[in-house]
Parts: sequence; C-alpha cells; structure tokens
Amino acid sequence: MKTIKDGHRGLNFLGMIAASLLLTALALPVEAATGTIQGKVVNRTGGVRPVANVPVTLTSYVNEAEEQKKTTTTDTAGRFAFRGLPTGPGRSYVLQVKYKEGDYESPRFTLQGSETVKTVEMVVYEPTTDPSVVRAGMHHIIVDVQEGALQIVELVVLVNRTDRTYIGATTLPDGRRETLRFSLPGGARDVQYLDGLMECCVISKGNVLIDTMDVKPGTRQIAYGYVLPFTTSRVSFERPLDTPTDTLEFLVPDIGVTVQSAQLAEKGVLETSSGRYLRYSGTRLASGERITIAIEGLPTKTRSFRALAFALALAILSAVLVYPLIKRRPQAEKAPMWAEEKRLALLREIAELDDRFEAGELPEEEYRTLRAQWKAELLALSRNARSGMSHNPRKEGER
Repeated sequence: MKTIKDGHRGLNFLGMIAASLLLTALALPVEAATGTIQGKVVNRTGGVRPVANVPVTLTSYVNEAEEQKKTTTTDTAGRFAFRGLPTGPGRSYVLQVKYKEGDYESPRFTLQGSETVKTVEMVVYEPTTDPSVVRAGMHHIIVDVQEGALQIVELVVLVNRTDRTYIGATTLPDGRRETLRFSLPGGARDVQYLDGLMECCVISKGNVLIDTMDVKPGTRQIAYGYVLPFTTSRVSFERPLDTPTDTLEFLVPDIGVTVQSAQLAEKGVLETSSGRYLRYSGTRLASGERITIAIEGLPTKTRSFRALAFALALAILSAVLVYPLIKRRPQAEKAPMWAEEKRLALLREIAELDDRFEAGELPEEEYRTLRAQWKAELLALSRNARSGMSHNPRKEGER
C-alpha cells in the first residue's frame, strides 16, 4: 500500500509541475509575427548588372503615418535584406535608393496574412545631364471660363526614351538641379499643383515653375492649374514652350467664343460628358517657340468660380486625350489604369469638398480632416505611379 501511495504522490507532483509550466507559458507574451523584405538593386543602363555598396532605405508606415526608417547597404551581388519587420493590418513599406543624383522609390507594399517574405527589385539608371533626352509627347491646355477669369489646367506627358535618368544640367543656388521648367502666361495667379509636382521640389520664380525632380526612362505626367483674370471680352494668352513638344492641344468651351493662333490649327469640336470644347492643335513645336492664342467674345458674366473646374478639366483630358497614349502601351503596362481612375476620383472628391465647405455645408474640423485624408491618398497614388514605372524599364525605354 505504501508503494501505491508513493506512486500517487509522484503522479500528483508531476501533474503540478506540468500545470505550472502550462500557466507560465500562457502568461508569457505572444511574440508578434515578423517578416523580411529583401531584394536586389540592378542598373539597367546598357544591360542589366547588380549595383554593389549602395544604401537602401526602408520606410515603414502605420495607417499612412511614417513610423521609422532603416538603412542597409547592398552586397557585391546587389542584394539587400531587412529582417524582423512587424506585419499586420495598417502597416506598409516603401524602399528608396539614391544612385548618382537619381532618386528611386518603390510603390508602397505590405506584408499580409501568412506572407513573411517580400522580394523587390529596385531598378536604377546611369544619370545624364543632356536635356535633349526629355520631350513632351503631349501638352494639353484646357480652359474653363469663370466670372472675370479663365481657369486653366495644363497637362504635360513627358517622355524619356533613353535608358538614362535625366538629373538636370543646371545647378541651383541651394545645390539642387533644375530638371524641368514650366512657363506661365503673364498675370497668372493661384497656381495649383495637381499631379506629378510636389511643393518640396518646385521653385516658383516669377511666371516660371522650376522642378528639381529627375526624369526617369519612360513617361511622367505633370498637371498644374492657375487662374488668368480678364476685364474685357478679349484675352491674349502668350507663353514660350519650355520643352520640344510633339503635340499641343488647346481646348476652350464652345460658348460663342472665337480663337486665333498662328501655331495652332482648328480641329473642330470635342464632345465630352462635361460639354462641348473647341479644339486647336499644333505638332512638332520646338523648345522656346512662343505660343500666342487670342480668345475673343468672352462673356462679362458667367457662372461663379469653383475649384471643381480643375478636377473636371483634368478628368476630361485624361479620359479623352491621355488615354489613347496609354492604350498604345504594351498590355503588361495597362495595369496602373485603375490608379489613374482612383486619382481622378479623389481630385473630384476634394474639389467637391472645397465647394461644400465654401458654401457653409461642412464644419471646418470635418472639412480639414477629410481633405487631409484624401490629399494623403492622392499623394501616395501619385508617388506610386511615378516610382512604379521603373519596374519595367526595358519596355519603357522602347516607348
């Protein structure tokens, strides 16, 4: 009997140890899932070769807010890796590489679900300071007639058909390089950057916008708007072209006005969902050529000034004029079209939000919160659109 009791005591003792270990394990914090972002930096100028000893920076975001930055250096094979990264909803990452004065950035991506490893190829190019590698494939100027002012949107599709990144030929006093400039007609005011221009990188000097962002192989879309006041029924629009231009389109509402220009030919009426526009076009225009356009028969009074016109104008251009260029691209490059549609929708929402706030339909706090949120989404989409081009560089160089 003593032996049986001793056996029971031994079993109870072992059970107590097992229970204690289980409780201890349950009390320990559960380690959060982690992931790895790895990849390779390759140079696609004149072929494909790895880039060694170049810094790669990883920026992490939590719900669109920047959390932290980490930097590593590529090995002799151009490889890099960031390990032990937190995963989960609301987290996203962006990779950045600076190579010979060119800035390269990946689209924002996430580590979701069971995904623990993300592999990204970062493409860079040799730089060039030759401005002739950049030209405007299309340049559109669209006019909306407001009360005492023309509200104008210009959309430029820049093309770099080489396998080098244009970093600018002129060094500015602050050390940055001038890559692009956009001249505005005299009297232009209330300039807005709509797409492809960032306040951090643009210098406004008189009637000229100077951009310092590089121009990578492929295409880059720029859109900006401004107001041109008028006091009579005739307005003379005059400005030089800053880049060789394959095609320039000028659109003005068909409201009884007439247009005269030595450089542009009449192309009839363009029907859009937002109305009828008179269309004028010019081709193979040289850099520095001065464009003159006279608009006559402007009404002294028309509908009230609204910021919505900027968004509508950009939507018209993208849908009617820019889409054919995108349509001609190879099938593999059509995927980003959803992003263009999303950007246009955000532009319209922001413009309508501005209208509602100006009309007193929204409290200021709600207006500021929504506008900041939508603007952040718009900037993210624009950044991804620009950086996403470098992921198919060979095809871009053939355009």
